[in-house]
Amino acid sequence: MTGRLYRLGGVCSRHHWPVIVIWVLMAVALLLASNAAGEQNSDNLSLPGTGSTHAQNLLKEKLPSQANGTNPIVLEASKGKLTDSANKEAVDKAVTSLRKNPNVTRAVSPFGKAKSAQLSKDEKIGFISVTLDEGPSDLTEEEAQGVIDAADPAKKAGIRGVLRAH
Repeated sequence: MTGRLYRLGGVCSRHHWPVIVIWVLMAVALLLASNAAGEQNSDNLSLPGTGSTHAQNLLKEKLPSQANGTNPIVLEASKGKLTDSANKEAVDKAVTSLRKNPNVTRAVSPFGKAKSAQLSKDEKIGFISVTLDEGPSDLTEEEAQGVIDAADPAKKAGIRGVLRAH
């Protein structure tokens, strides 16, 4: 095997320009083929007959408001804690704004009953648990941007936020 590789290396070094041209042409052909194939991806996966598909169908049938799960909007206080009065007021405004969004069926404040579960121990990071009326992948770009924009009161107060869709 090493003899064959040695001879191939010798041919490539003696004829380096044609080898380089062939590699460039192959790279261009691969790039054109991948662009022609396009983006063929989907995050909509269903496997009929499996337990998870059965559970999802059961949720849609019996608890439609919970069928799409929750999507946390993670918040991080740039100054102080989220529980400081100014930050808390901004987060509460964001929760109220999210609840008014037509694509949001529920928004749970990090200061509610589940406070300890939605705030870090140092209270600098927390999340608003958001339930959408559709799955995150079913929202249009405008609808998704509307949900993100609904959290603007917290952002305007200097709280960094990140939407995490599941």
